[in-house]
Amino acid sequence: MATIQQLLSVIPTDGQHAMHAPQIARALGLSTSGTCETTRALIRDANMNGYFIVNTIDEGFWLTSDKQEIKQILENY
Repeated sequence: MATIQQLLSVIPTDGQHAMHAPQIARALGLSTSGTCETTRALIRDANMNGYFIVNTIDEGFWLTSDKQEIKQILENY
């Protein structure tokens, strides 16, 4: 099982380089089958531990600390 630190080492820090769950799963050596639930669970764990990993359907996932960016994403979805 991958760790939050491993996730943080592969996940982009801007939306222009965002990655979809299967890409993150491959980078971490996790299963890419189905909805990549193992990867999504790891992302949820990271968020619960104070990291702000956001996503959009079109762009994918990325790490941010920009509160305005987080607010904008929440308002759009």
